[in-house]
Amino acid sequence: QVVSKGLTFTKNANGSITVNGTSTGTYPMTSCAIDKNIFVIGNTYTLSSGKITGITYVQLILNYADGTTDYIVARNSARSFKITKEVSSCTGSVQVTESGVTVSNETVYPMLELSDTASAFVNNVYDTVSFNGSVMPVLPATISNVWSNDDYVANIVMEYEADIVASSV
Repeated sequence: QVVSKGLTFTKNANGSITVNGTSTGTYPMTSCAIDKNIFVIGNTYTLSSGKITGITYVQLILNYADGTTDYIVARNSARSFKITKEVSSCTGSVQVTESGVTVSNETVYPMLELSDTASAFVNNVYDTVSFNGSVMPVLPATISNVWSNDDYVANIVMEYEADIVASSV
């Protein structure tokens, strides 16, 4: 549970986040770092909040190697975007913009997918990708939610495991 400027953000067992309270300042939020290496130039991603009404939203802050920044927001509908330059860092957040608004049991289902459309919310789904040690693999379309807002997880890391070939002497 995180309390920020009057709002309580509670992580539920299924990975969703429920927000309650009255905001006492602008941009109350809970956030997490997302590994920059999941963003590959040329790939399309979709950010979604998993809801269709309400004032809370999901946001990505994408900082690029050239010093520029994009703010990708998904409030009550999904938002697709294409990576066109190198990402140097990324932060994901669940937040509210306004001060003085009351939020009552609004649940957000934050998802960041390697896809041009949003799918149903999935909590902590990971895929294994084969890697031969020299050519980085193309990520499969079946990778679902690369977002995490776990109390014990600060970063998401996309790991590639090299195939080990035994040789006899």
